[in-house]
Amino acid sequence: MKYFIGEYSNGYCGCDEIVLMIADTEEQAEAYMEEGLADYGYEYVDGTDFEDDETGDLYWENVTFSVREATPEEIEREDADAWVDVRN
Repeated sequence: MKYFIGEYSNGYCGCDEIVLMIADTEEQAEAYMEEGLADYGYEYVDGTDFEDDETGDLYWENVTFSVREATPEEIEREDADAWVDVRN
């Protein structure tokens, strides 16, 4: 069991989302983030103004995520209920 911090981003200021996860491996945490990527992207797409298909394509190219292992300080700082258990 390890603790991971995931972050969704779409390139727009103020739209990043942090996900606190408990997983067995980094790959497991990445799979969880991958599953939620489209939902995250659609959550913020209404706040954008696409002038054409090319602009829309650029938005979706910038909808990304990253995952890293949490430090002991980060684990201790967060409320235990904030961590999502993504182990299967």
